[in-house]
Amino acid sequence: MRTLGAIPQRGQYWIRGANTTYVIHNYANGSLVQWWLRLTLGGTVRVYSDGKNLHVIDNEGKERKCQILQEMVNPIADAYLAKEAGKTTEQLAAEKAQRDSLQLQQQALAQQMVKNATSQNSKTKVEVQVKDCTKYPALCVE
Repeated sequence: MRTLGAIPQRGQYWIRGANTTYVIHNYANGSLVQWWLRLTLGGTVRVYSDGKNLHVIDNEGKERKCQILQEMVNPIADAYLAKEAGKTTEQLAAEKAQRDSLQLQQQALAQQMVKNATSQNSKTKVEVQVKDCTKYPALCVE
């Protein structure tokens, strides 16, 4: 198989076989560790697939297990890469800005959900503390 290309903005490698092209991350996960894959663009690479993962032997001779992000037949991969290669720097920058904007919106939504959850918890605590212990002795734990 050959390393067909890399898309650095997305952190992906495209590895082309006889009939199939695989898209993987440019890093491999281990237990509590991440390794950057060291592959030569346009060079040969030894790989095998176990279904969900692609096992890559990198330039350092180490076998790295990478999740397969996408698997496609070669004509479809060629058409996609031709379309990506035809994009201008302005188009690439606009796509990156859109991805960054979506990421910021997701982070803001997550923060808002945490804030709402904590405010609901604090209201519940206040209600419990306001109860009269003489009327509700079970609530008065010392």
